[in-house]
Amino acid sequence: MAQESALCDKCRVELTVEEKPLQPLTKEQLSSTYVPSDVEASQIQSVIQSAEHTLKRYDAEIIALTDLETLATLEKQRADLQNDLRRHHAMVSAIRKLPFEILGEIFSWCCAQGLIIGENEVLTPALALSQTCSSWRTVALDTSKLWSNMSLNIECAQSPLVNLHLLRAKSAPLTLEVKGERTIVDDTDILLPLPEISDSALAILKSLIDAADRWHSASFRLNWDVLFDTSSRLDEDIWSSSRSRLSISSRSNATELENLVTTNFGRDVFHVGRLRTLTVEGYLPSPSTALSLLHDCPHLREIKLHGCLWYMHDHAPMPVTTPFTHDKLVSLDYKLTCFDELVFTLTLPSLTTLVLGGYLPKKEERQPILAGIKDMLVRSGCQLVTLRVTGNLFDSDNDIVELLALAPTVRNFTLYCVSGCSEDLFLDDLFRLLSIDNSHSTPGTPHLLPQLESLELAFLDSYARNPLPNPEGILKMVKSRTSLSASVARLLCFHLVVTLFSYSSASREWVESFISVEPRLRALKGNGLDIGLHIDTRQWDEGVEELEGESLELSDDEIDMQAE
Repeated sequence: MAQESALCDKCRVELTVEEKPLQPLTKEQLSSTYVPSDVEASQIQSVIQSAEHTLKRYDAEIIALTDLETLATLEKQRADLQNDLRRHHAMVSAIRKLPFEILGEIFSWCCAQGLIIGENEVLTPALALSQTCSSWRTVALDTSKLWSNMSLNIECAQSPLVNLHLLRAKSAPLTLEVKGERTIVDDTDILLPLPEISDSALAILKSLIDAADRWHSASFRLNWDVLFDTSSRLDEDIWSSSRSRLSISSRSNATELENLVTTNFGRDVFHVGRLRTLTVEGYLPSPSTALSLLHDCPHLREIKLHGCLWYMHDHAPMPVTTPFTHDKLVSLDYKLTCFDELVFTLTLPSLTTLVLGGYLPKKEERQPILAGIKDMLVRSGCQLVTLRVTGNLFDSDNDIVELLALAPTVRNFTLYCVSGCSEDLFLDDLFRLLSIDNSHSTPGTPHLLPQLESLELAFLDSYARNPLPNPEGILKMVKSRTSLSASVARLLCFHLVVTLFSYSSASREWVESFISVEPRLRALKGNGLDIGLHIDTRQWDEGVEELEGESLELSDDEIDMQAE
């Protein structure tokens, strides 16, 4: 092969290298989808090895040279060779051999969050991939699901970008998270839903509604006036007399919608016939509306009712009297304060998850609701797996025990007691009944929650007036549940959170007692127990100085015993 020499005028030393060791590759060749054959790949690898050897010779000579003109020549030749070498490496790289289907799956993982447009960020992963090279662009454009997931603050979004994603998503089911917010600049700097939206935001909302037949999962966190104003319809002209308001029902044809989250709900706004999951975070007219909603959603499997009722502000209660059975619902999560009447009418034979929340200030309110919940469980004959209760539903240990006795299949139990619970609620009886005496237990012995695997307890006490459970009783129960026993399931997870806002001698004594128990509880981690312990006294405004330096070992007025 022809040779060329680089001669240094000062040292008179020649550098002999192969002439054009690499055939240049064009940008078009590299960006094409062409994959070299095995023979071609072998030839390219051989050429690469030769070029790398030449590159090393360039490096050695450049270090030794002092003549600037010759040095500049060699450095340019080396840079050209380096660029050609990179292109040849790219031609035989493993990624060129990846089938487009696999590359598409990789892209799907990279674009899992989809298009995100917020007040301070714009993330367009699918667009970035499509602009990398022609082959990646082909894959990105052919993989429509890359473009089908969008999280938009429509007050910040740009219509062309949203419309591009809707176009490239083609017929792929859409997953949307839509909100209209602006930061309120004050002491809080919080994002608040806007009562009116701009023309550009309205145009984006119209584009999304026009694609409603492709909605699979949708979340609308919009102000009531934006979502429901009946004086403004899109049937004739989106620029109606109320330019910033819109009713989705006017053109919504979301017959494929399966998952919906909304701050406000109206039966005339969304198609609900195919819904599998529904979360309402805002207003519903009445419990009877919630019951009608369940009737209209025969395929519903999960429902969360976390909002309030209109009549709580404007109307008298509308009693629910008609019994109703829903065969498909497996998860019910709702506020007792708003939808308590549902428990008196619902029969849910497939229910496996029950989450109850809310604060009921009067005992005469709590007891009928608790009785209704127990009747519903008996009436339904369901096999509960997860039970979570937050608030002050229970007045005594016996209330909890009676409810748990009706749910022997529960594996996950969470109890979050807030300040204001009955002073008769000690939980010592609960821990005693949950404890297993393995020395006397037989396979036929009845136990409370025999399938229990996860127990999470939280106590929030603002006034330090409610007695806390005996730490020794807690230890005994957990220890008995982590020991091998043929009669009950083994406890795999135990989390305890206690937050004490006000200092008192009783709370101090409890913390001291718990500190003596904590090492023995933590030692149970060796039995495979996932244990988390958190005792928070940061809000103590009295007695803290007296406590510091003693056995409590407070740091920043807090005891944090989260297991490593």
